[in-house]
Amino acid sequence: MNRFRKNEHLCSKKQIETLLTQGEWFFVFPLKICYRFQTETAAAPCLSVVAVPKRYFKKAVARNLLKRRMRESFRLHKHDLYAALAARNQSLYVFLQYAHEEALPYAQIENAMKKTLEKLIGYI
Repeated sequence: MNRFRKNEHLCSKKQIETLLTQGEWFFVFPLKICYRFQTETAAAPCLSVVAVPKRYFKKAVARNLLKRRMRESFRLHKHDLYAALAARNQSLYVFLQYAHEEALPYAQIENAMKKTLEKLIGYI
């Protein structure tokens, strides 16, 4: 059950645009999160996007490394969020952005992701 499949990714440009314009933002160092609850049912309880800005990391290798770290920490800790969303019969769109100039180790990103998911569960 600890997979992060394609149907859990938010791919539609229109939905991403709606999320970024109408969603709510908060910050958990080093992550900047935009979220929006949906009443309509989606393919998965939570659809997410992971982004690392080119502004801070010019090389794609560095951006891809950070995106892999963020996706992996989300994949390992998403089960509590999914359970809370299923209990409320809601779905969630989440935009996860790395917002720091330096690449941090996986342990720090994982701790930030845990705090982020706890905060999202609190908003449900």
